[in-house]
Amino acid sequence: MLGTMTNGDPPQISVAVGIVIGLVASLIQSAGLTMQRKSHLMNESLPEEERKPERRRPLWLFGFTIFFTSNVFGSVFQIASLPVVILAPLGAVSLLWNALFAKLLLGDVFSRYMIFGTFLIAGGAVLIAIFGIVPEPTHSLEDLLRLFGRKTFIVYFSLLGTFLAIILIITHIAESRIPVEFIYDSPATEPVPLPRESDNG
Repeated sequence: MLGTMTNGDPPQISVAVGIVIGLVASLIQSAGLTMQRKSHLMNESLPEEERKPERRRPLWLFGFTIFFTSNVFGSVFQIASLPVVILAPLGAVSLLWNALFAKLLLGDVFSRYMIFGTFLIAGGAVLIAIFGIVPEPTHSLEDLLRLFGRKTFIVYFSLLGTFLAIILIITHIAESRIPVEFIYDSPATEPVPLPRESDNG
């Protein structure tokens, strides 16, 4: 429930509403990612001459759209209403949604070890959310801009961005040199037949 205005301050979003919005946004994001993954697999199952780029695959576009939209709007509400110690466990919940949609949409094997690990992740997230909440001051926009302008933050964020860019470049180069059959081959399970995307209209 949205809080009321006090002393001229803007209304605040309650923690409960922020958690619900975060869970729903995480659910939608996982669904979007799984749809993109399914579109890739369906495209890879086609002959080479019939394969299409992402921008010409409706399933991939739909998955990307709902992932991007829920990510933007969900992040805005979560950052405005939740402390950092709750945001981190909510991010871990996305692993649960990913496992669920991988089972429902991709037919992945959901073994007892994955179920056990899923419960461990969920339990850890709940414990952090319950016992990790500590009082923290509320910062105004001016305070945030001043904190973001500190030299230590700029150096840290620059190094982090550079490191991520290097990792992405290395991953892209590695994927271009590794055969697709090697990436998607899973000797532990039988391959799941996927429908052709053209059959879905």
